[in-house]
Amino acid sequence: MTLAHGGEDSFQAEPKEGRQVEKVRDLGQVATPRVIAQAMALWVMALKPDRVLDPAMGLGNLLQACRELNSTASLEGVEIDPTIIAEAHRTAPTGTRLVCADYLKQKTSSFDGIIANPPYIKASRQGFTSADWKYLDNMLGVGLDRLTNVYALFLLKIWHDLSPHGRAAVLIPAEFFNANYGGPIKAQLLQKIRPVATLVFDPSVTIFQNALTTTALLLLEKSVFHRAVLPALKIERIEDLASVVDAFAHRDHTCTTQTSAITDLSKLSPDEKWLNRILGHHAEHDSFTHKVGDFFRCSRGIATGANEYFCLRPSEIRTHDLDASDFTPCVTKAPDVAGFIFNEFKWEQLAASDYRCWLLSPAKISTAMKRYLANGETSGVAAKFLPSHRSVWYLPENRAPAAAWVAVFSRDILKCVLNQTSTRHLTCFHGVYAKPEVDADAARLVLFLNSSLGRTAIRGSNRFYGAGLNKLEPKDVESIPCPTLGSAGALIDSTALIARLLEIEQLDAAEQMPAIDTLAEEVFGLTVPAAL
Repeated sequence: MTLAHGGEDSFQAEPKEGRQVEKVRDLGQVATPRVIAQAMALWVMALKPDRVLDPAMGLGNLLQACRELNSTASLEGVEIDPTIIAEAHRTAPTGTRLVCADYLKQKTSSFDGIIANPPYIKASRQGFTSADWKYLDNMLGVGLDRLTNVYALFLLKIWHDLSPHGRAAVLIPAEFFNANYGGPIKAQLLQKIRPVATLVFDPSVTIFQNALTTTALLLLEKSVFHRAVLPALKIERIEDLASVVDAFAHRDHTCTTQTSAITDLSKLSPDEKWLNRILGHHAEHDSFTHKVGDFFRCSRGIATGANEYFCLRPSEIRTHDLDASDFTPCVTKAPDVAGFIFNEFKWEQLAASDYRCWLLSPAKISTAMKRYLANGETSGVAAKFLPSHRSVWYLPENRAPAAAWVAVFSRDILKCVLNQTSTRHLTCFHGVYAKPEVDADAARLVLFLNSSLGRTAIRGSNRFYGAGLNKLEPKDVESIPCPTLGSAGALIDSTALIARLLEIEQLDAAEQMPAIDTLAEEVFGLTVPAAL
């Protein structure tokens, strides 16, 4: 432990040149903007704590925001990176106790105030051993999913280290509200932590320039009384944050100034997608008695581990004197696929345009193929993570051609495409496969998901990232509410429906959505509200 001598504004300070970008990434280090730090400090310092901790201190800007509100509190910062600790001597508030340690493995005393922007990294990259996980399980009192992100572990330990009547402000990605590993964390929020407020920034609000993630600020307080309501609010402008935090800091829990309606987390299950509720994207569909998973199973696309090597252009196949029979048609990027129907004509257009659309799948090892594979070994491709973990490093995962593709990432419009070819999909798409035991029509699925009704249904299942980026996992696709997607009794058969979709593809972009909605009304017997 050492003491900071201060003298430099940590908000203006920059790490010394020469720090490795890889190290910053591996440690999940992202500085907190001043306006956010000041709002967090407002919450923590309102009760005039004697001791304040930042368990992921960085250069000390969160502690500086606390010092600006209280000149006498004892400050302590924990930081795992010795390089940053060395620099924090000049940037952290004068007199701050600096501790170079891994906070998750450190036994700390209790603190009246804790302020934190924990690292955003997968726990698997921390190299935790079985003993480490057992220690965390026992200390935190919860059985943790081994995929839990480090920031969620910080959240639980911060609560553990908070003294009776103490307060904490924790800025974290909101990803765990929807992630599969988040269930145990959300259960702890409901059963034990019970936040005074959960403030989630609208995905359109950019908090961190280089991090595509929706951000949440949790205001925690240990107290003897039971909070019946656990309010969660959407923050649509950074400028509104301080007034909202100030209201909660002074017990005005009814404040919703410049925010959307309150979501009471106490009424939700740990298994639900909380983020969709908080952001107002959860939609109830009384007329939808089914989910996509009733008709289709969904799986991720083929992961090669090195697309530039395993996915070749036609010209590259010729350059290496390889045989086309040793390759399988594939799509590597969602933008390569246009329209609602991917047919042989569109595939031929891709190949003729020399797209990277052939997946290495050698059935025999010719002399030319031996040379190409040898090049993959000498260049290090074979030693990459995914290839090195396959039984035969150069053979792709076994994926049958999917009936339809659903784009993994989207912004305004989700792409769902009917696949009428033998083309395989890589990780840009999830593949949708009809369940053999049920009547499932992939053309009806494509129509629904591309309609306004489908877009609304998707909002209740997808995951939100920063800058308006959305993501779907295979289980998310299966959970989307939907009408009957079978062909039995349909007024329009699959062949006619595909022909209509191809006609709509030819319309101007502005005309396509109204036409899709009109067709959806006709096929499903539903009315698409004008508001959609």
